[in-house]
Amino acid sequence: MTSCLDLLDPDLPVSFTAAMLVGVLLVTLRVWQIHRFPGRPAFLISLCAMLWWLFTSMMELSVQGQGCKMLWAQLAWPGIVLVPTAWTLFLLDYALGWRPRWLWPLALIGGPLAVTLLALSNGWHGAFYGPATQLAQIDGRPSVIYDHGPLFFVSAFYVYAFMVASIVVVVLAILRAPWSFRGFLIALLVITLVPVVGNLAYVLFGFTVFGFDPTPFSFAFVLVVFGWMLVNNRLMDINLIARDMLFYKAADPVLIVDAEGRIEAVNPEARRVFGAELPQPGQPLAGLPDLEPLLARLRGGGQLQEEAPILRGGRSFDPRAAALHRPIRTGRSALGWVISLVDITAQEQEAAALRLAAENARAAALAKSQFLAVVSHELRTPLTSIKGALDLLNNSVTGELPEATRRIVQIAANNSKRLTTLIEDLLDLQQIEQGTLTVTRQRIDMGHLVQDAVVEAADLARSLDVTLTLAEPAEPVMVDGDPRRLMQVMGNVLSNACKFSGNGARVEVSVLREQGRVRVLVKDSGPGIPEGAQDTVFGQFSQLDSSGTRRVGGSGLGLHIARWILDQHGGRISYDSVLGEGTTFFIDLPLAPQSVRIAQAVSA
Repeated sequence: MTSCLDLLDPDLPVSFTAAMLVGVLLVTLRVWQIHRFPGRPAFLISLCAMLWWLFTSMMELSVQGQGCKMLWAQLAWPGIVLVPTAWTLFLLDYALGWRPRWLWPLALIGGPLAVTLLALSNGWHGAFYGPATQLAQIDGRPSVIYDHGPLFFVSAFYVYAFMVASIVVVVLAILRAPWSFRGFLIALLVITLVPVVGNLAYVLFGFTVFGFDPTPFSFAFVLVVFGWMLVNNRLMDINLIARDMLFYKAADPVLIVDAEGRIEAVNPEARRVFGAELPQPGQPLAGLPDLEPLLARLRGGGQLQEEAPILRGGRSFDPRAAALHRPIRTGRSALGWVISLVDITAQEQEAAALRLAAENARAAALAKSQFLAVVSHELRTPLTSIKGALDLLNNSVTGELPEATRRIVQIAANNSKRLTTLIEDLLDLQQIEQGTLTVTRQRIDMGHLVQDAVVEAADLARSLDVTLTLAEPAEPVMVDGDPRRLMQVMGNVLSNACKFSGNGARVEVSVLREQGRVRVLVKDSGPGIPEGAQDTVFGQFSQLDSSGTRRVGGSGLGLHIARWILDQHGGRISYDSVLGEGTTFFIDLPLAPQSVRIAQAVSA
């Protein structure tokens, strides 16, 4: 064994093998330090196995005697088996994303160990290398011509199974991959075929390198080249693959142009959108009237801002551009630009639908306002005459009426008054929507105004058998407001309270001075308002009882208009209600400035 470590002076074959060994070692260290990629553990194992294979090959080339050369050839088998095995496992992981954990220990330990034991035990069974194995001079140097026995061919078949499997894996990956990645995978297939071709040339035709099996050299060459590509981020780098995917698989057209305005690259979506109009790489971006002005602005130092959408094939695109700066900044312009066209078809369609909906809504609102104005004005004049005539009859101006006739006239007068109120509410609503309803301001005593409102509502209360009571303030409570509009608010609230209280009920009204404000309370004895009904109570044309058989009539506009009027006065309207017990409405208004100062002085 000691003599098998005695080495000859290195010649060209040994130096070449040593150089290959150093190259693989450098690549192994570099890949170990900086790279993360699918299949990395298996790839590193193949590199380490290749180092052992090259080392044993260099020793076989360097020692003397047939026995020593055969010993190093037998010791080479762990590397011979591991290199194609680990390479196949690497391809499975990277190309197909499959990493069977059960296969790793079996393939990386069991197979190489079994073949190595068969090779090292050849002295006992002679079935790996036969008796015809002999030392001969090949290309001017001693080399062993091996008599391959049946166990050698079994081992070779085992190794070739993995080599064929690696080819199948790459072919499957090519068939499944998108076109943008097939070029890389074809290169990977060529790399995988190189050692297969080298080994077949040796086995079938006796081809050698320096009188030696070329398989380890071809495998080493492949691993060095492929590893160098890895080190330089050319094939397996995840970042570059992700960038390529963003470019080639993007749903939006992307064009890369140089500083002269020539096409450098376009993604498939850009070719699909522009078709035959798109120039070939290396040609100027001409003939595209929707892109050429944008490029001219970019070359002139401008930017793309708020550009009009580009329309192509029924789609709308928002053009955007990013400059490609030089690695070393100089006073010269950018290297080029990446022009992307973001598909905004859906947004444009939605915006158009919203614009159409807004126009339709405005048209509908205008039609409604015009309809309300026409109907209200057309009804107002004849209704005034009808109401006047009924009032004359009801007041016996034309003579006394029989009692039955008087009741009919009274009913007609009440309904005409109700219809007049509805028309005035409609006119007020129209003016609110058009912004033409005005509110004038003057100093008024809210206590007197509430008293007048209660007197005015007394007739309605009596007709409904409702008792109205008023608790007046002890002193004037002055506010700045429109007396006619505030009377309208009180009239609506009192009318609702009387209508919903029922026969024999009481409606209590009180006026309170509070800190900085006056509060009017109207408490009824009605059925109450359920929780969460504020939008219904203060909405347009809405009532809590909207059925066709409701007991209390009305337009459903009174409280809506009342809330708007109080908003204009800086006040508010709210309520507190208990189902089955009644509702209390609160009307709050700010006190007039002088009244506030007087109240503060009195309290002090």
